[in-house]
Amino acid sequence: MALLALVLLNQDRVKAELQALRGKSTRNFVDDFADFQRNHPGYVLYSQFEVVTVVVVQTQFMVSQLVTDFIEDEAVNGIISDAAHSFWHSSKDLLIISSTYSALLACWVPGLMTYANGGSSEHYRLHFLILFNSMADECEKHGREVNDELFGNVVNFSEAERVGFTQAFITFWTNREDPRSQTELEDAAGALLKGCQQHYRSQVNGVKKISGVIDPAKADNFQSRALALLSVSDMDTFKQKVTTLLRDYPKIKPWLEWWLRDTHAQMLFPPFQKMKTGLFRAMPNSTNAEEAMHAKLYATVGKRYNLMEGLLCLQVFMEGFQLRAAGRSVGTPIRYGTAKSWQTNLQIHGRTHPERAPRSQRSKSKKNDERPPDTSRQLLRAQSKSRDKRQAFEEDLESDSGSSLDSNISNHPLSSRPNYPWSQNSCWLDTCLELMVIILFYTVFQPRFLGIREAHPLWALNQVMKVRMSIDQPCNASRILTTQRDGFRKNLKAVQIIKGTTVGDGVFVGLARKAIPTAPSHNST
Repeated sequence: MALLALVLLNQDRVKAELQALRGKSTRNFVDDFADFQRNHPGYVLYSQFEVVTVVVVQTQFMVSQLVTDFIEDEAVNGIISDAAHSFWHSSKDLLIISSTYSALLACWVPGLMTYANGGSSEHYRLHFLILFNSMADECEKHGREVNDELFGNVVNFSEAERVGFTQAFITFWTNREDPRSQTELEDAAGALLKGCQQHYRSQVNGVKKISGVIDPAKADNFQSRALALLSVSDMDTFKQKVTTLLRDYPKIKPWLEWWLRDTHAQMLFPPFQKMKTGLFRAMPNSTNAEEAMHAKLYATVGKRYNLMEGLLCLQVFMEGFQLRAAGRSVGTPIRYGTAKSWQTNLQIHGRTHPERAPRSQRSKSKKNDERPPDTSRQLLRAQSKSRDKRQAFEEDLESDSGSSLDSNISNHPLSSRPNYPWSQNSCWLDTCLELMVIILFYTVFQPRFLGIREAHPLWALNQVMKVRMSIDQPCNASRILTTQRDGFRKNLKAVQIIKGTTVGDGVFVGLARKAIPTAPSHNST
C-alpha cells in the first residue's frame, strides 16, 4: 500500500482513509437494516433506535441452548453474562452476551447477543428482558416449567448490570401477572445473581502490591486473609475476620467497605448469600468462560465493526457452533484429545493452565543473577530481620551471581571491537552505524546487500559495514574508522540524504527514500 502513495506511510492517514471509506454508503441505514432483516428472517429478535439503542439477535440454535437439563456433577449450570468492549467500531458501544454451557459441545455457547450503544441499566434491562422472554417461550414450547432459578446469572459487579437485571426480572413476572409484590420480586432477583470471584481475587492481588497501603513484608499475609473471606460460612466468624483485617490493615477500609455493600456481599460472600446453596454451588465461580468467549469471537471474526457488518459476523460466528453441534450429534470428532483438557491439567498440576505455574520453592529461594533486587518486597524488607540473616542473604546473592559487572561487559562479543571516535558532531552518524553493525552481527541481514551496484545509495553503506566488521583491534583502527566515517558522511551530503556534514539527520529514513523508488502515478499516461 505504501508503494502506491508515500502519504500512506502515515498510519494515522491510513486510519482516516479507512474511516472515511466505511462511512460512505449509497443507501440510507433504514433501507440497509430492512434488507438485512429480510435476508435473515428471525435473526433480529428485537431492535430499538432511540437514545437507548439496542439490537438483540438470536438464532434458533442459540435459544435451544438456553434451556437445558441440569448437570449434577459440574458447576456449569446457569447463565454467564458479560459485555465485550472491542467488537464494535465505537469504543462506547458494547456487545452484551449471555452464554450457557453445552453438554454436547463441552463448551460455553452464546444464547443471546445484544448491540448496545452504551452500558446503562436500561441497556441491560432490555437485554435481560428479551433473554427471559425467549427462555420462557422455549420452555413452554417443550412443556417445561418457567421458574426463577431458570434465570440464575453469573455477572461482574457492575451496578448498571445488576439494576438492569432486577428491573427486567420485575417486568417479566409483572407481565405474567405474578402475585408477588415489587419488593418481593426485587429480593427474588437479588437471589439469582452470583458475583465473579475472580474479580475479587484480582482486586486482592492488586491491593497487596500497593506498598503505601500494605507493608510489602505482610503482603502474603494480607492476601491469604482477604481470600479466606470467600470460604467463611458463619456470620460471626466472618465479622471477626473482617474486624482483625481492618485493624491490621486500616488503609484498606474504603476498598473493603465497597465489597461489603449489601448488593455486592450477597453475590460473593457465603454469610450474606441469598441464592439457594444448591444453585450457588452448581453455577461457575467466575465470568472467565464468557471473557474467553470474547477472545474466541475476536480471533474468529475480528474487531471494530460497524453495526451491519458486526451483525453479519455474529451470525457467522454462531453458525460455527451450530455446524460443530451438527457434526458432534452424528459422532464426527470436533477436537483432538479430551474435550476438557483443563480438568486433566487441574488434576495433574493443581491448576488449569500449566504454563501459569508458580515458581518452585527452589527458584523462589535461589536469587536470579540476571536482575537486581527490583520488587517492593526485596527493596522494603522488614527491618526486624537480624543482621545475620541480612548478611547471609548478601553472601548468597554474591555466590549466586557468579560474575561481576566488569566481567560480563568484557565477555560481550562486541565489547572488544573498536568504535568510531567522535569528531565534528558525528555522534548521530556514529550511533546509526553502530546500530547497523549490531544488526549485521546478530542476523543474516548481510545477504540483502549482495548484487548492489556502485551507483546505488546503499553501496557506500555496504562498504562501510564490510570494513567495520573486518577490523579486529589493529593499532590504527581508530584512524581507519574516522577516515571512512567522514568519507561516508560527505557521500551522504553529496547525494542529498543529509543537509550538512555536521547536521544530525535521519540517515535510515534518507537511505530508504533513495533506495525505494516512488511508484508511478495512476494519472500518468
